[in-house]
Parts: sequence; C-alpha cells; structure tokens
Amino acid sequence: MFNRTVVILNKSLSVLLLSIGSSTATARGAYCAGKQDKFREFYNLAYEKPVTKTLKLDQQAFTACVTPDDSVQFVLDSNQLARDLGVTGTPTFFVDG
Repeated sequence: MFNRTVVILNKSLSVLLLSIGSSTATARGAYCAGKQDKFREFYNLAYEKPVTKTLKLDQQAFTACVTPDDSVQFVLDSNQLARDLGVTGTPTFFVDG
C-alpha cells in the first residue's frame, strides 16, 4: 500500500554559510580544502590558525586553488543555489511528498 523507499540527498551548502557568516575568503578556502577531500575538517577548523598546516593540506595546491576565479564562482553559485532553494540557515530539510 505504501512505497517504503526513502531517498536522502545531502547537498552541502556550508560554503554558503561560511561566506555569509564570515568571509568569502573562508568559503573559498573551504572549497579548495574540499578539492583535497578535507572540506569537513576545514569547516570544523575554519577559525584556527594555521588551518592548512593542521589539516596537512598541500599548501602549494591550496594557494593555487584559492587564487583563481573558479573558487569565487563556486561560492557565488552556492549562494545562488541556496537563495533559489529559500535556504536561510542550517540545518535545512526539504521533505517531498
């Protein structure tokens, strides 16, 4: 009688909240740490210094990542997605059905 299938989709918009709550530079750093599979760790340590050494990120790759416009565009795109979805804070849950 009931469809018992549940699909959970996790879309991390933490970069958006970092960019609103602190700075675009922090959000760009989170994006670049994510490219080294360290997004969550960066997010948790974002206000500690020096976070790149704590996470043992490749400093050269990190610096090369935060410099070009693709990290800025990622932050802008994340902000737009959150606005389009009506996200104003976390956690945010959407239930369909």
